[in-house]
This record gives sequence, C-alpha cells and structure tokens, in this order.
Amino acid sequence: MSHSLFSPATAARAREIDHMRVGFPTEIAWSANGTMLAVAHAGGVSVWHGGFGGDPRYQFAHDAPVKGVAFSPDSKVLATACSDTHVRLWLIASEDVVHTARGHVDAVNTVAISPNTHFIASAGADRIVRLVDVNDSRGASLLSGHCDEVYTLAFALHGNVLASGGQDNMILLWDVETRQQRAVLQHEDWVRHLTVSPDGRVIAAACKDDRVYLWDVETASLLLAFEAHDGGADAVAFSPDGSVIATGGRDHAVRLWDAATTEPLAVLETHEKPVLALAFNPTGRMLISAAGDNTVRLWMTS
Repeated sequence: MSHSLFSPATAARAREIDHMRVGFPTEIAWSANGTMLAVAHAGGVSVWHGGFGGDPRYQFAHDAPVKGVAFSPDSKVLATACSDTHVRLWLIASEDVVHTARGHVDAVNTVAISPNTHFIASAGADRIVRLVDVNDSRGASLLSGHCDEVYTLAFALHGNVLASGGQDNMILLWDVETRQQRAVLQHEDWVRHLTVSPDGRVIAAACKDDRVYLWDVETASLLLAFEAHDGGADAVAFSPDGSVIATGGRDHAVRLWDAATTEPLAVLETHEKPVLALAFNPTGRMLISAAGDNTVRLWMTS
C-alpha cells in the first residue's frame, strides 16, 4: 500500500501502522532531515534511525526521567531536559555528552534549539526561562515572568521570538535578541504544550481547559480557539505543510483538524491512556504519538 501526505483530503484514511513499548514517554521529536526519531522517557532518550520499530540505534541514559528533547537543525546534536535539573547536549554519532548546563535549580521540563542553532532555551519547575547564546561567552540570560512551573517552549518567527507556556495559564513571548518580554497571552487554564506553524507565524497552544488556541506571533492576537479534548489537551503538532493540526489529550485520542477551518477530520483511537506528545515526520507522511500507556504509535494515511 502506498502512503500519502497528511492533508485535509487524506486525514480520514489515517491508520495505525505499528507501535512500540517505551517506559512512560514524555516527549518525541524528529530530526530535521527526517531520518531520526527521538523518544524521551523515564530512563533517558532512545533514538531510532532509518525506520520505526526494532531496537533503537542510539541510547542516551540518564539517572532521572527526561522531560524534553530537541534536535539541532543539522541533526548532529541532541539536547535533553532532565528532572535532575540539568540540560545536556549529546553528539549523536558517538553518544557522548559534549556539554552539561547546570543553571536550573529544579526539574527541567523542556528544551528548544533555535533554527539557526545560535540559541538554546530551557525551562522548568523553577519558573525561569534560561536562554543561552552559544556564540556568547558571557553565559545564560535568565528570563523571569512566569509565576508557576513552565512546561513548554517554542521558537517562532524564524528564531527571533521565544514562546514559553506553563501552569500559570500564560504564554510569554520574548524577543530573543534583546531578551525583553514582547507580550503576555492569557489563557483560562494551564498551557501544556506549544508548537509553531511551518512559516513561524502562528503558535498553537494545547491547554488544560480542553481547548487549542491559535495565536498570531507578530500581533500577539488570538486567531481562534476550538474545543479539542474532554479533560484537557496535552499535545499539538502542525503537519509540515501547515494544512493539518494534530492534537492529543486526556480522552486518549489523537484528533486531526483542518488548520484553515479547524473542522474535525479524523479521530485516531488506539491509545489507552492520555496522549502526551505528537510529531509529524518532516516528509509529511508519518505521524507519531506517545501516551501514558507506555506506547509510541506510528500513523500513516493512504
């Protein structure tokens, strides 16, 4: 069977192709070249190369659960956010740690690398967003503004803006160059996950109030919000062409939506616990979901 790109026209034909068991997955990420899939979990990070299934090609062991993971744009370095308060940079080919950042004083929940690789951002239970310019020897900038735990980060507008969201019901937008706060995007409940549209102009936020919000980054204005998951939305992802939004939540379902109209396209229901993370492959032909049932599932459409 041949497989198509995810689109509003093909989403209803999406089916589960395979699944793997991984001890409580918390975050997933594809490399920019689409050849590697990283799954953060209670024991570290596992990376599959060249295909889904079987044993992982690389294993990055940690002494505490890993909460966040991100690839560098050149697909050579992996960043991990760990509950032991550390952020680590790994050279993937050798599985060696090349840098350990110890700037947080509590669990680190999330890490992000800018599209130009110049900036690495991290945040967590200490309420601080830590932004590092890798070309500046003066160290990290500490961005204060959240009044509760920060769970998610995303670079927008081609890396010029950093968005942070958390349990204080806010998304804060930061100017990366000046380190100044640009805007506060207020929500009715805590922000579980952020992602950015392929053109970098729209932020999608999955929130505990059941809804997904779409925000214009430049104007800091709400474009729309829609009811997504009973019990709370926990994950959101754009397809590579921006035409489909995937969401996951407390109802154990993956839901696909038309990004232009937010009309529902499909409901994918094989997980047995809340869906915690989602990621489309850069080719647009695969969607990965990870859930509290300790499974990672591959979805494709014909």
